Amino acid sequence: MNRNVYQINSPIIISVLLIISLFLNGCFWMRVEYEKADIKQASSYKYSCNKSGLIISVDPYIEEERVDKVFRYDLLSKGILPVLVVFENKDAEDGYVLLKDQSKLLLKNYKSQDTEDKLNDKISLTEEISDSHKKELATGVGLFLITSVFVDSLIADSFRIHRENLVSVFQNLSNIELKDKTVYAGGTHSGFLYVKFTKREDIKYIEGFLFTLKNIRTDKTQTIKIEIQ
Repeated sequence: MNRNVYQINSPIIISVLLIISLFLNGCFWMRVEYEKADIKQASSYKYSCNKSGLIISVDPYIEEERVDKVFRYDLLSKGILPVLVVFENKDAEDGYVLLKDQSKLLLKNYKSQDTEDKLNDKISLTEEISDSHKKELATGVGLFLITSVFVDSLIADSFRIHRENLVSVFQNLSNIELKDKTVYAGGTHSGFLYVKFTKREDIKYIEGFLFTLKNIRTDKTQTIKIEIQ
């Protein structure tokens, strides 16, 4: 009896797998293409600060549409807020480096019981994206790797393509992340910082950012604070 059931349903199973294969190929056949972030003059952003001819601006990507265009991945649902940083040396004589590893996220305390440690658990700047989010992004990759072991070879290519797309998303995150770079008078530099949060409402705790700049001639540092209201 079991054999008959299997024989009757085998063509159905094959048909279902074929349909899934066609559907997945239609969804994932196209390679991921990214739009470049719209970089404007540093002084034109809403959140900006000019100090001694050095201008730093931040632009939080809180709109899903903008996140999708640049990253092609729903980062906000993964607890990642991309923040575009634009640094311009307008007329300072020496070259300056924005030290990303010394940049700080400033948080405001909405509730008396929210100590600084508790707030840092809720929302914080990430470390290198390659270290901070490998696990989150790899979850999707691993799911498809495991699944592909059990599916028919008809749909193996579809899972492989999706896996490659996820790897591409990961590489894009790293490529456009803010890097340390010396900026001389008249020059600009930009890139993304990534804020990690537990819940979407935790974004309200962001008060601003504190950036450290180093003069490459004197080795002296100075800070620029940008408040987000």
